[in-house]
Amino acid sequence: MDLSHVILRIVVTDLPTSTLWYQRMLEVEPMEPDDGTSVFMLTPSTALQLREEDEVTSTAPGCDLSMRVPDLVDAVAHVEALGIAHSEVVTLGETSGMFVVQDPDGREVTFLQVAS
Repeated sequence: MDLSHVILRIVVTDLPTSTLWYQRMLEVEPMEPDDGTSVFMLTPSTALQLREEDEVTSTAPGCDLSMRVPDLVDAVAHVEALGIAHSEVVTLGETSGMFVVQDPDGREVTFLQVAS
């Protein structure tokens, strides 16, 4: 299978708050199409779409989000500069590790550095 584009859609309960949170976290300007969503182009072929619902339920589930970063120390510094609380950094070998933050809806966002 050859994929040309991936869109990750997540449900949020407050679109403006979540849009600002992800914009600051990802350092990417959102696109705001006419369908009431916010879309962040993370790579030329990968997008994160936020859609607002009154609550996260079994019919409008949220999801956990994991993002691979090239330098975990830089990612921790970025999160701390934004004043966002994070978990302890877990070491996964000599050059790998991870930590977790929570978005405005309590969804886990994991930052992961993987040895190459």
